[in-house]
Amino acid sequence: MQKFEGRTVDADAPFLGAEFWKEGESVTGVVTKIFETQNIKDGIVKKSKAYVLALNGSVEIDGEEWDRVSVGSLAGFKMALDVAKLPQLQIKDFVTIVCEGVKPSKKENYSGRINFKITVERP
Repeated sequence: MQKFEGRTVDADAPFLGAEFWKEGESVTGVVTKIFETQNIKDGIVKKSKAYVLALNGSVEIDGEEWDRVSVGSLAGFKMALDVAKLPQLQIKDFVTIVCEGVKPSKKENYSGRINFKITVERP
């Protein structure tokens, strides 16, 4: 007989959203999971990939320390992957993501774009 057990808290990996990223902020870790997200804006559904990273170290999010985070929903992150000629990350990729600053939006009421440098080492 096989028995399986899982706990939600063991999969929890908060997103590193725009509020986390400041110039010079970085994270390094291994991709442990890939999942799809969707964002609905003005009635248009946009789907994209997101990734869970097991970090080398920890980061503070909302006053709590985390050694596992989700990344991937930001335009600048996707652009950095495109420039690296990677359509997506893969499980076991070793990734370093560095915030290189924010490009202000030229449109009123729009957020600036966070610029990233991404380095991927694939086994």
